[in-house]
Amino acid sequence: FSGTTEGRQLADILDASGICADVCVATGYGHEVMTEGQYRNIYTGRLTEEEMKEKVTIDMEMPFLCVTEELVKELELLEPFGKGNTKPIFAARGVTLLGARILGKKIKAQDANGSVIEAMLFQNVEGFLKNMEETYGRMEVDALLQGRGGHIKIAVTYYPDINEYMGKRTPQIVITHYR
Repeated sequence: FSGTTEGRQLADILDASGICADVCVATGYGHEVMTEGQYRNIYTGRLTEEEMKEKVTIDMEMPFLCVTEELVKELELLEPFGKGNTKPIFAARGVTLLGARILGKKIKAQDANGSVIEAMLFQNVEGFLKNMEETYGRMEVDALLQGRGGHIKIAVTYYPDINEYMGKRTPQIVITHYR
């Protein structure tokens, strides 16, 4: 922001509130609006690709067999989740995608131990399918969408959840990230 109207406004807000914060200056100019020493770190220049990558933190690797209604109830005791108390995120590697229904955003997934579970993917389903097509090919994605998957393997981060449908409660996972 710095060097722009928004950057000057941000600097003014930080200055007026007495907040001591790391400030990133995305261009080589504009840092003159900040008082030296008032902020812990002032960066100038462009962010690198590595600095712009999202950092994903997991609590532990956990097989799908451990995702039960009892586990979900225990995790609910940790609520409310928010900035100081993040929702526990788990990981699984070697996950085979067995089938997918895009309309319902559901994926049938099998972990490396052979446990099968329904998975929900709420974020950018089209981007997910495009990524899978670029990596595995159109035929594999078509097979996945027809419930005949089995060749697409990914790693996922997720949180356990319960699917309630017509009075039936079934453990499921909600995928937060994949690769």
